Amino acid sequence: MHRSPRRSRSWATTVFVGAASGVAGGFARLGWEVPFPPRTPEREATDPPQTLLEQVGFSPEFTHHAVTVAGHDVPVVSLGAHFAFSVGTAVTYDLVAQRWPKITFGRGTGYGIFVWGATHVVLMSLTHTVPAPWKRPMSEHLSEFFGHAFWMWTTDAVRRQLRP
Repeated sequence: MHRSPRRSRSWATTVFVGAASGVAGGFARLGWEVPFPPRTPEREATDPPQTLLEQVGFSPEFTHHAVTVAGHDVPVVSLGAHFAFSVGTAVTYDLVAQRWPKITFGRGTGYGIFVWGATHVVLMSLTHTVPAPWKRPMSEHLSEFFGHAFWMWTTDAVRRQLRP
């Protein structure tokens, strides 16, 4: 692995690559949860992005705002938070990978697992956004672990196609 050429390290390119790969990864992550749902229906009634937004002061009416598409309620605020996190993480990943390519270990899967551990196991537990790790079922940990690996693998695959 080598550093990317200095000419391809512009902010505009990084933001474009991060945004495109983050959106693709965000869709992959959502798709992962269809066959492997991480939370019980009761805990999914207010998902972690909604809980976090409520913890910082947004109303439940706002965080649960949905639009109806083809007869399904689509939680637009929750999805907005999901994609903002995915894009922000992908921009950071692309920026760091340009200088330290070893961060792309396992085609991004190592970074995805790191993000899962740092956010879902540590930070969100400490802030009570999600229950403590030992109070969640193993199926949730497995879905989140492999889902985050798949998310960043997809993000990295798109990033590699777009990076000049």
